[in-house]
Amino acid sequence: MHSDPATRYRVRIEHEASGLLRGGEVGVAVLPFTSVPRRARHGGPKIVTGVRQTARRYRPLVVTSERLLVFDSGRTPGPRGLLAAYPLDQLRLLDVAPLRFGGTRFVLDIEGEAVPFDAGRHDVAALEVLFQLLDVHPAGEDSPLSEPGDPPHR
Repeated sequence: MHSDPATRYRVRIEHEASGLLRGGEVGVAVLPFTSVPRRARHGGPKIVTGVRQTARRYRPLVVTSERLLVFDSGRTPGPRGLLAAYPLDQLRLLDVAPLRFGGTRFVLDIEGEAVPFDAGRHDVAALEVLFQLLDVHPAGEDSPLSEPGDPPHR
């Protein structure tokens, strides 16, 4: 058994995703500490279904060679099951911004809706893989994860 909680959690997500892969599809990256910020109600009803709800939810992500798998885990980072799967060729990266403590917020266009995801500081390498698969510039001067004035990644 792994002693590091981050490793244990990553292994649980990988195990959950392994049973969902199609023939020829392989898992290429895991973002176990991703969450989706709450959606503002603006006086409307609570939204309790879908990827983005009126409460902040952990949404661990698994990037495969063909799809982005979004898992439901409620308010704790333990996967309950697959929430949604989106083909990579139908996703578009809209924005990337740094968060406090080394995190990254990235916004994906999912079925015509801008959905923000907050990734933790341990998810940076997996984010680079996701961005490469979405045809965004790889790490370097034009990387969505680099700050102005940062030296290029090698």
